[in-house]
Amino acid sequence: MGSSSMKKSYRQEVVQQQTPDLDDLYVEVRDSLLESKRAKLELKAGEKLPVQTRQFILLVDGLVECLSPQSGARTAKAPYVAGLLEFATDRPGDILVTALKDSAYYEFSIDDFMELYQTEPWVREYLRRLYEYELKQLSKDLDAYQKHMQDFFVPGTAGLLPGPYEADDVDMVVLLMESEDPGWVDQQLPPWVPHLPGTGRRYMIAISRFGDVRCKHAVAGQEHFAYQETTVFVPCMAFGLPGFFAPILFPDNYMAIAIGREIYGFPKRFGKTRLDLANHYAELNVDRRLSYWLEWGEPEQVEGDEYVDRFVEAFFGNRSWADKAGDIAGWWFKRLFREDLIHTWPPVQVFVRQQVPDVSLPGETSLVYETDRLVRIPFEMFQPQAFYFLPELEFHAGKCDFLPPSRCVLAGHVKLDMRFGSNQQLWDYLGPLDRARLFARSVRRAGRRGVDVSHSFWELLRK
Repeated sequence: MGSSSMKKSYRQEVVQQQTPDLDDLYVEVRDSLLESKRAKLELKAGEKLPVQTRQFILLVDGLVECLSPQSGARTAKAPYVAGLLEFATDRPGDILVTALKDSAYYEFSIDDFMELYQTEPWVREYLRRLYEYELKQLSKDLDAYQKHMQDFFVPGTAGLLPGPYEADDVDMVVLLMESEDPGWVDQQLPPWVPHLPGTGRRYMIAISRFGDVRCKHAVAGQEHFAYQETTVFVPCMAFGLPGFFAPILFPDNYMAIAIGREIYGFPKRFGKTRLDLANHYAELNVDRRLSYWLEWGEPEQVEGDEYVDRFVEAFFGNRSWADKAGDIAGWWFKRLFREDLIHTWPPVQVFVRQQVPDVSLPGETSLVYETDRLVRIPFEMFQPQAFYFLPELEFHAGKCDFLPPSRCVLAGHVKLDMRFGSNQQLWDYLGPLDRARLFARSVRRAGRRGVDVSHSFWELLRK
């Protein structure tokens, strides 16, 4: 926790610079283009601009989304050249540029841009740095995908190891959201799991970077991997236990998807989360489209008890009893991290509905599950290193079908270590009628198989 005199800057303490610094070229870009008498064009937030093949857009201010048929969606912050990457990689095609905020740009044909390349040193230097950045990103992505394939299986088989799984150096940005739809929160929860009283339409989005994930099983070996993930958490009560229900998660690592789905039952889908702490920015891309993006101001470092206190109060609104609950939570939290104790946060109870479909009759349109149960997974968090609130946060939804229109109530960033505990079944949603239906389907499957086998036998005799 440390004293305020020992605090480093946010960038020094918790941020590793991930990209080469392109911003220092901005002045040269601006001055050179103004001297060339070119007109600077404006693009208001939400406006769209088609960029045709063999045309470049030099973004000098703002933030845009570039949608290409070949490479999907990507966001870009000024300075940036839209269309250059497609031209250089021989993947020509029209690009649709959408301004995520008010932006400014210059238009060029390829001939104009190549002339600038020959005459202006800043163009050559910018291209050098841009390709350096793209190569680093490509190398990092390839390394991440290779780690997706690293074995966390039982040696000699395809059986997943049961864990436990631990993660060091977890950066977690937590957004406390409030839905505009009064019924959305309840719709996310399974039967007999009500939302947490007093939290109203509030839920959480956790944007996490897991720096070093390992399996602690005796036969696991030394493999480890890193990934980023966006998770939706809905506060709830499950059979007397307060916690959070997870209706959907988006990791960018296939091993994390396999482990989460097969061992714990998490409903995970692949999504590309980008958490850029250095530039106060985060986003999520799902199905090659931007699902959300957000920015925030200079973070404010606080002590752990204040961090917990304010989040608890914000979850329950500005009621006097909520303020008192926050004070108690902060007081308790501070004592958990005394030097003579074990520095362990109480486990956060996370609930998922583990559903495995019956595949006996895959051609039918109705979904029938052979496993449908409520599972509890404790998230053990320990060794917290830093707590920050993220002021002036702006949250913007893109092509997002899993979140309602919402506003951000409070945002924070915490850095800590994590362990995923053993799952425990709390409730089986399959009743006698469901099991009878499964039995009937198995009988029908056996009948179909008999017909198929007989048909194959007679076909063999005819040849």
